Amino acid sequence: MKTYTFILALIMMVLSSACSSSTEDMVMSTSTAAIETVTATPTQTNTPTPNATPTATPFPGAFNLIKQFEGIDDRFGYPGPDSTIAAGSNVLFVATNRYVKILDKNGNVLDSKTMRIFISSLQAGARSDEGDPIALYDPISKRFFFASPYAVNDPACVPPNCTAKILLAVSKTDNPATLGPKDWYFYVLDRTAQKTNAGIKYTSHFGDFDRLAIIGDVLAISWDVDSYGGYLGPAGQVRFIDKSHLTKGEAIDDWRDVAGLHGYVAKTFGDPGKFFLVQSTPSDFKIWSIENPLTSPAIIMRSVHKSESFVRSPDAAQPGGKDIDVTQGKTQSIYRDGSLWVAAVVGKDFGSGLVAAIYWAQIDVSKWPETNVVQSGIIGADGVWNYAPEIMLDDSNNFAIAYARSSASEFVSIYYSGRLAGDPLNTLRPAGMLKSGNVSFSPNQSGRNQYIDYLGIALDPANGSVWMMGPFPLVPKSDHPSSATWVGNIDWSLSASP
Repeated sequence: MKTYTFILALIMMVLSSACSSSTEDMVMSTSTAAIETVTATPTQTNTPTPNATPTATPFPGAFNLIKQFEGIDDRFGYPGPDSTIAAGSNVLFVATNRYVKILDKNGNVLDSKTMRIFISSLQAGARSDEGDPIALYDPISKRFFFASPYAVNDPACVPPNCTAKILLAVSKTDNPATLGPKDWYFYVLDRTAQKTNAGIKYTSHFGDFDRLAIIGDVLAISWDVDSYGGYLGPAGQVRFIDKSHLTKGEAIDDWRDVAGLHGYVAKTFGDPGKFFLVQSTPSDFKIWSIENPLTSPAIIMRSVHKSESFVRSPDAAQPGGKDIDVTQGKTQSIYRDGSLWVAAVVGKDFGSGLVAAIYWAQIDVSKWPETNVVQSGIIGADGVWNYAPEIMLDDSNNFAIAYARSSASEFVSIYYSGRLAGDPLNTLRPAGMLKSGNVSFSPNQSGRNQYIDYLGIALDPANGSVWMMGPFPLVPKSDHPSSATWVGNIDWSLSASP
């Protein structure tokens, strides 16, 4: 692939907002369940140092960018790696499709591995396609949790002889220093198994885009379901596991599956007594709740309208390169203090044609299944594409959002914004830039120019600040498309005027 070099041009983002508060009751659904036994197995390695070159500074009034440094350099991978970051008390866990690292909070590398080596003990001889990694830190158990998909090894497989797994790693402590069995428990979970009250059913379904959430002693993993008959939908299955077994390295014999849903499990702070899943459509958010997930799952679904009926976003412009495929509806929602915070990519015309914008909202679910939109808004501007949002909330209900931006005159860059809890409703602070791109993004995946499914964002349990990580394209090296990720840390104070 050939990558073209251009000079960076920056365009400040214009924020607009809107408020909505309508809800529509939908159907009550039944549940399914599954139980399966899993055994734990291990892995290990070492590697070097980060580039801590500072780049962009926040615009006046944006949140204060207190640290920034290189996360993962993927010069021999492909551009646009999916990014995930989790923050513990002392260390950061970061990963892309191809690499995994443990960093201290100044960017120094404690350990580094390729994804394939990190999970090598779990592959059992079948091929593995790395992709869609996801990490989560649980402040209750003080452990890191990491999941990655594992490919079906034979397109013509006949159930129950299909191989589609979840590769799961759980740190043994709050402060893992290595990426091997000394510091991690490793699990292989069979995602082809579904078990209802009528018994177990093996399928030829596989999946990706795993998402993690924890409430109390229960870990939830949701994923998109695919089959050789076609795509079955976002988060078509959710698996619930007793977390206490995972943190002890014990075999699992009491998990349950719920199938047939749509949406991604919301990252949850506190205990609302239920897991929420959220799916974005052009006109609304579909919200699912699941109670009693390990015993008798009970499911309710409601639909919450957006402030207007949007359309699917067009591909994003960039200088001198093929337009970028904007992935729709992949943002993980956040639950805290009776509200769901949601964000989604939408298509909107601000005057001179359709662009990608980001719609965000706070939805009160404290009286669930009643819902009410507390506030909402749009990140968008004429001629500018904003996409790949990830959101975070602290214990004071301060809100942060990280996202990508590009236009005909701006290479793909990483931005952030948000609001303090006391700010006027429906408003966000001015945007700050985490990292600017300086080359065009080249096509990959058989000509599909997919930038990324998602960025990484995490709340620091030590000081309540927010960590972000996202990719930016690099000049190709040895004819390989190239990229790296950049890590930033923001606190809730506002930047001073320059």
